[in-house]
Amino acid sequence: MQEITLKNPPSLWKAYGRAILGRKKQMAENETIPETILRYNELQLDAKKVAAYNKVCSIRAKPGSISPAYPHVLAAPFHLALITRSSFPVSALGSIHVSQTIQWNEKITAGDLLDLTIKVSGHRKARSGIELDL
Repeated sequence: MQEITLKNPPSLWKAYGRAILGRKKQMAENETIPETILRYNELQLDAKKVAAYNKVCSIRAKPGSISPAYPHVLAAPFHLALITRSSFPVSALGSIHVSQTIQWNEKITAGDLLDLTIKVSGHRKARSGIELDL
């Protein structure tokens, strides 16, 4: 298992660049995706960004209220940072987001600090390639 703790949030633009320019060979038949955990601690929820997200998504909420989908938006750059690492055996380019499950365990509000943990381990064959859980 590889565990990575980031000291700064990843740049989405750099990850896009790695996704586009970082050509990877196809995974070998006997190869698997290694268990990898990416962590980032104390991500500050910005009230202005939360309000902008709520407005764009037509979410009518009390000021500072967080939509259950908002943490997924915050995690997206971290997901891309993980799958565009040179050690990750699958190319981000051509990947498709098939499904998502959101489990809401406690109320989160603007101003809170979040600890993010992004994990991937293994894969399974699918009709058009492979599936993995991130």
